[in-house]
Formats: sequence, C-alpha cells, structure tokens
Amino acid sequence: MFGATEANPAYAPKNLTTATVFLDFNCEGDTYYTMNPGKILGNRLKFRSVVFS
Repeated sequence: MFGATEANPAYAPKNLTTATVFLDFNCEGDTYYTMNPGKILGNRLKFRSVVFS
C-alpha cells in the first residue's frame, strides 16, 4: 500500500472488491484479513499491503 511505513501502517480500509490484507509489505506472509465487497473497517485494523481480486 502506497504511503504505509513500518512506523505508520495504513488504516481504515474501505473495500468495493474482495481484498486480502497482509501485515507485511509486498503482500507477503500470512493473510491477516479477507474483506468482502462493500465491507468497511475502522481504524483498529492496521496493515502494510493489500491485494484486490
């Protein structure tokens, strides 16, 4: 995700497709959360990369 850093991860994702959110950069490591279309999550979900499908 553009703009996310180690110290300042992205937050409050809003999804209109299926999105798989990862704790690590470059969509690597374990899947942290899968968001269904239309799902809106709050500021508590912190992440560093996401892939849309």
